[in-house]
Amino acid sequence: MIEKRPPRQERQPHSLSEQDKEQISKITLGIDDVPDDLVRAALPDLIGRLETNSHPLNKIWRDENGEIVGYVVFDDGVEKGYIKYFGTNKASGLSAFTEISKVLEEAKKLGYQQLSFHGWNPKLNKILGRFGFERKGTENWGGEHVNYYILSLDNEKKKKQETPEDFQFKQLQKILRDIEEFKTKYLGEKVEEISRRAEEVKNRLLARIEREGDLNFSEIAKANLELKLLRYFQTNESIDENTLFDAVIETPKFFNKSKGSLERLFEIHQQKTLMRIAEMRKKRAEQTGNEDFNPFENLFETSSGNYYMARLLNMPHLEEESEYMDHCVGTSNSYINRIKKGEIEIFSFRLTPKYDKESGKLQGDAPLLTIEYNLKKKKIEQIKGPDDKLLTGAEEYFQEFLEALEKLEKTKNDLGKNREIREIEDSELKNISVGNDQLLINEGFIDVNDFNEDTGTIFKMGQFTERTSDEKFTEIINAKYGTHYEIGEIARTPEEINENTRFYPGDLDESHLDILREKIKNPFHLGGYLYLSNLKTAKNLTLPQTVGGFLYLSNLKTAKNLTLPQTVGGHLDLSSLETAEGLTLPQSIGGNLSLWNLKSAEGITLPQTVGGDLYLRDLETAENLTLPESVGGHLNLSNLKTAENLTFPQSVGGGLNLWSLEDAEDITLPQSVGGNLDLRSLKTAEGLNNLPEIINGDIYLNSLSLKEREKLAQRYPQHREKIFAY
Repeated sequence: MIEKRPPRQERQPHSLSEQDKEQISKITLGIDDVPDDLVRAALPDLIGRLETNSHPLNKIWRDENGEIVGYVVFDDGVEKGYIKYFGTNKASGLSAFTEISKVLEEAKKLGYQQLSFHGWNPKLNKILGRFGFERKGTENWGGEHVNYYILSLDNEKKKKQETPEDFQFKQLQKILRDIEEFKTKYLGEKVEEISRRAEEVKNRLLARIEREGDLNFSEIAKANLELKLLRYFQTNESIDENTLFDAVIETPKFFNKSKGSLERLFEIHQQKTLMRIAEMRKKRAEQTGNEDFNPFENLFETSSGNYYMARLLNMPHLEEESEYMDHCVGTSNSYINRIKKGEIEIFSFRLTPKYDKESGKLQGDAPLLTIEYNLKKKKIEQIKGPDDKLLTGAEEYFQEFLEALEKLEKTKNDLGKNREIREIEDSELKNISVGNDQLLINEGFIDVNDFNEDTGTIFKMGQFTERTSDEKFTEIINAKYGTHYEIGEIARTPEEINENTRFYPGDLDESHLDILREKIKNPFHLGGYLYLSNLKTAKNLTLPQTVGGFLYLSNLKTAKNLTLPQTVGGHLDLSSLETAEGLTLPQSIGGNLSLWNLKSAEGITLPQTVGGDLYLRDLETAENLTLPESVGGHLNLSNLKTAENLTFPQSVGGGLNLWSLEDAEDITLPQSVGGNLDLRSLKTAEGLNNLPEIINGDIYLNSLSLKEREKLAQRYPQHREKIFAY
């Protein structure tokens, strides 16, 4: 039987002027990640097809001035349409995105059953992927590995009643189009900066939801989150991510629709917090006064004796803190659960109670500041006053609070280790103004020229001007970062970085790629973050030998030409990497290591230590995988089908996710798991002979029969209550 080609409504070929051809050439030569020789070889064919081919789906998109901003060119097949060429210019902000849906609808009307393309450009692949194109394999073209994508166009669906899945798909596509339209219409020159900021906040929030929140966040909710973040950052420079997390967990349905700003979400969160606080106050007022005494842990007093630092130990403590402070630390189980897992400590900086002669009682014990301290990162993540107000530096107790931070570092936690404070979250100090050539230390504000080797910890620095000598600047930076550089080896600004620079204390991003590709010579060390979230290729890129903060390479899909730093102090985001071929990871990562999309562990050597979470979500086999000796946070191996020959770390600081594991034979689990142990697909408990001695969360064994769970409970009586948790 001979298949019929879809009906052809042939159009007149496009008439292209010389200016049109120049614009098409400029767009094509500007497409990232396509080898130059292939692009130049394809140009004559591309222009020729537009001029001579009358394919009904060929499109040229123009802006309001008539200039070409994009094109799509098809190479026909029987009942199939192959996208031969597709491109848009960068200045358009991918305005052609809104036209793609029209092309798909037209293809359906013409009877096409399938569209396909070979994806060279990751950004365009991602855009088309949002319309349902799925990667079906990888092919070798001229020595280059290229992904092949297919979209099935089932015209029979239009005759059937629309299913909920169909409706959700359409809804998602509309939100994604709204995102691109918002970027194009409203963000202007700041589109890349705001898009990057929104993407990073979204990724951190979703990762935290997976770790800490019992919440299934749909693709529609994720898209709405991105849209709302873009709108928020259009008029705001920063966002309180802790408050955002609490608000999302509290009201997840807010993200089922595009309507409603994040400002409104924060208002709802505040209203709910105040309602819960009112309920707690009412409950406490109804108490008889016979309740057991439940004291805070008093760590120390300040030198004046007017203030003291307390550690909050349990839920009643957190509830009482919320009652006084009108914030959310005690209004949900979020903070107390993290305390129990050993992730954080909550401190209360308080007025010292005084003896009142008339009443014969202590009076005046009241909180002034609530402090969240991350035990793993050795970082103060929140400092909040009443109503979540931030410090300004003008408080009458400010100087003594700085003294309290210094004393806090000399106290020991439950493991007998000093509470070292490596840093304070920048957002918590943003309302404190530090003048040019000034420092904020634990003695207060000082001029840089008063700085000496006996000066205490530097919390925040103002801008350095020419009044600060190179010698003093070098001395201050070395004290702040614990380095030992000579004069002239530290740059004050990115523009000062040259081949003699060995250290830059700030952050770098995509706008500094020329520095990373042309100016730095290793050993070069970066004190701050390195944001390269939009980078698609590591060609001609020189990364620092060490990065003190986060390193974001979240869109890099291949490790070709990539040489990573030896150490990364914060998170390392390689979440789009699909193969570890040619990848050498740092020896040490202080934060999270994200390898979400890695399909195979072949050729990869993981760091010896990962201070935060380790995400290996898409790995299905442990073959060739050697895990780090230490994982400080969660370990996500949720798609692992077999753990044969896999050796786990002795302890995992957070939860251990083995969601897809069906057989526990030959598995040796860690001795300690700081969060949940997820074995929900385990079909039999046979072979599960070594549950961790310590599990601070729940044990998910949803697929086991009641009888088998009872056997485990008898074998591990200390885990009985946890084994039955769902």
